Amino acid sequence: MGVFAYLLMFSNVENKLNFLRKLDSLTGEKRKYHEVQWKLEEYNIDLTIHLYFECRKTGIQEDLLQPILGKEQFILDIEVPVEHESFEGLWRAKEVKRSNVLHYTKPEIENFAVILAQDNKAVKGALRLLKKQGLYPLEMFLELPSGHMGLEVVKDLGSMGWLYVAEVANAHIRGASIYGIRLQNSDYIEDLLKRGGRIKAARLIDQQRGIFILIGSEGNVYSYKVIPHEFFAREISKIIEVFKRRGLVRLK
Repeated sequence: MGVFAYLLMFSNVENKLNFLRKLDSLTGEKRKYHEVQWKLEEYNIDLTIHLYFECRKTGIQEDLLQPILGKEQFILDIEVPVEHESFEGLWRAKEVKRSNVLHYTKPEIENFAVILAQDNKAVKGALRLLKKQGLYPLEMFLELPSGHMGLEVVKDLGSMGWLYVAEVANAHIRGASIYGIRLQNSDYIEDLLKRGGRIKAARLIDQQRGIFILIGSEGNVYSYKVIPHEFFAREISKIIEVFKRRGLVRLK
């Protein structure tokens, strides 16, 4: 298990600051945010399960702050519905999932924040909570482009160990999942992209630090290694900068 991240984009810095102020107003006591209806068929019973969350604010280690991260982060402990298979059938319950919300202060990406967690259900739970609280930011995605631009973006991001390329035209190969070393320098990759191929996902490799980062096109980023959230947020900032500089952060 690694670390999941979901990027949050705001139309401007003031909207991001409003988002943070609203999160701050939710700190303290447990609050109900949602309820689900479950029917126990074997007993003909309808159950209403109330889901609660708790928000806390804490500081970030000083040497990780400037000039990238804000000085505080929010920790969300959120109850989410889960289902488990058992010998007696499907067992429904609720579990507490933890996620962290950090934001950026570097001028180039100051309108971004990020949700981080070691469980994808925690990220989804945090997104559901934000929607319920009217805090959901702009829906965005990272456009991994085709052609020459796709190749330039790949080179900007760093050393690639895996790429998934699709939508290739004028070739027998329409798509390919490719593993290798420094794929950003591969003539084969360059040819696929020149034929209109589009990168759908990519894996960055930092061998020296043992970091492997998967980038998807829906604003999702994943580290295969469990690393501190503050450190991962700093790594993600480099990815955001590349896509924003090239105008590849899109609204849905």
